[in-house]
Amino acid sequence: MFHVHKKYSARHALLGYLKAKVDKKPGPEKDMNISHTSLHELAKKMDIPFTDLYDYQFALLQNNHIRLTQMGEKFYVNIEEKGYAAFIDEYWLREGHKECNERIYNKTKWIILLLVVIMSAATLIFSVYTIRKMNNRIETLQKILNQQRSTSVI
Repeated sequence: MFHVHKKYSARHALLGYLKAKVDKKPGPEKDMNISHTSLHELAKKMDIPFTDLYDYQFALLQNNHIRLTQMGEKFYVNIEEKGYAAFIDEYWLREGHKECNERIYNKTKWIILLLVVIMSAATLIFSVYTIRKMNNRIETLQKILNQQRSTSVI
């Protein structure tokens, strides 16, 4: 119920796999084209169904973390500079935690509101019960007092 959705960790892992391919080449300059990999290969390596990985990669495209190219029936991805930095900064893991926290907040705000309403109703019922009980005691005391007044007047 309150866990980070697997799409965020899959996006992070995808960037990590592509970053590792770039980092294999020695030297001070990073060639992002070295990361050129098919989505089918990534799905196998990451043990994720291809359809899920295909769905998850759209957010990476929108944020310019990867570049997607289609050659024939196959899809290939390359990591971009922003994606390289996003992996280092754990961007997608943080986004997953934010989304999880928002779900928790949205659920708990209604639960807390419901608890407050229940407690208020219980307090109101108890107060009405206590007031009625006190009114009955006062009426009883008034009757006793009236009886004592009437007997003392004679």
